[in-house]
Amino acid sequence: GMRLAIPLFAFLVFGMLFGLTRVARRILERPWRVSYTSNSFCQVMQALYISVCLVALLPLQCYAHPNGRMSLSSFPNIICGDGDHLPFLSVGLLGTAVYTVGFFATCMYANCVAPTRSNESPLFTEYFRF
Repeated sequence: GMRLAIPLFAFLVFGMLFGLTRVARRILERPWRVSYTSNSFCQVMQALYISVCLVALLPLQCYAHPNGRMSLSSFPNIICGDGDHLPFLSVGLLGTAVYTVGFFATCMYANCVAPTRSNESPLFTEYFRF
C-alpha cells in the first residue's frame, strides 16, 4: 500500500518544488522550468522503476497452504481471493497499469520519436533527457 505511493509522493514533491520556484521568481535569476521538472521527475521514476514494479505486483504473489488455500507472500494473514485481498489486488493492478505500463510506454514513445523530434525541438530533449 504505502510503498506503492512512492511515485505519487515524488510527483507531489517535484510539483511543490516547481511551485516554490515560481513563487520565488523575483529572487531567482531564472525559475525552474517545467521541462527541467519533468526530466528530474522521470529520472527519479527511472531509478525507482524496478522496485515500484515489484511492489505493485506483490498482491499477485500467493503461496499455497497445506489445506489448499493461498495467502499473500507479503501478508500471510490475507487469503488470496477473499474480501481482504481485493483492495490489495485493486491497488496493485492500478499501480501496474498506470506506473509500470505507463512509464514504460512513455519511455518507448520518447525513444521512437527522438530521432526526428530532437532535431525539430530542443525542448523535447530537455523533457526526455533522463
